Amino acid sequence: METQCLVRLLRLELECNHYAVNTVREYTRLAGLFFDDHPDGAAALTRENVAKWISEGATQSRKRWRWLSLRALGKTLIQDGVIDTDPTARIRMPQEIVVPQPIASDDDLDALLATCSGSTTASVRDRALLLTMASTGARRAEIAALRVSDLDLDIGTALIRNGKGGRSRTAFLDTESRRALTKWVLHAEISGHDPLWRGQRGNALNGDGIRQVLERRSRRAGIHVTSHQFRRRLAAKWLINGGSEVGLRSAAGWTSGAMAARYTALAAQQIAKVEHARIFDN
Repeated sequence: METQCLVRLLRLELECNHYAVNTVREYTRLAGLFFDDHPDGAAALTRENVAKWISEGATQSRKRWRWLSLRALGKTLIQDGVIDTDPTARIRMPQEIVVPQPIASDDDLDALLATCSGSTTASVRDRALLLTMASTGARRAEIAALRVSDLDLDIGTALIRNGKGGRSRTAFLDTESRRALTKWVLHAEISGHDPLWRGQRGNALNGDGIRQVLERRSRRAGIHVTSHQFRRRLAAKWLINGGSEVGLRSAAGWTSGAMAARYTALAAQQIAKVEHARIFDN
């Protein structure tokens, strides 16, 4: 079977299982690169070839991605009867070196909100947007996809539709975000299936538009905050305040403990700082 067909089988399998678009793109790209180096097709999927190719990744992270892509390829080809054994069997998945990443602090959030103190449409919208990101920790694309009907401001929930991997979940809104969202919905005169976020011209605000809003507010506040820092903030605050990993996984939309563990590691420095203060400053 031609190598292009093998990569196509992988893509179809990943898409059928609702893998994220970027994951499908990266897995298929790497599978294609493997076959560029090994034009013999399925016959080249030996443990020796695979182990050597994975080890040639430039960084530990790239090695890990190579392993994951060939793992998915092997499972797909076994399922379709092309090969008999998993070529990544007995090859340990390279461990990613997790480097602590910045987290949006409470002071950062306060500084951003201070730039939204007016009653203009942009200020009312951006205040609601920032508080929603902070309360839910949702991904930027998930925030952008929200519609008014996805909110239940009485009980404080937001329905995240078709999140990463095509999965839906319920995210939670605190009192301050509910108040800001109520004010925004009334101000914008939106309801039902209307997009929750609108730009200056009345068009729906997409993920890139939300990024621009955050960049603009960050410049005004004299800081640098990204949407993903709010996601790390959710994980850190959840765990610092005694929240369970099961609850965090549900709120953040993670299906396994691996991602929760990764975010915990990313937030480890902040968690340690808070716990140190609680233990030694009291």
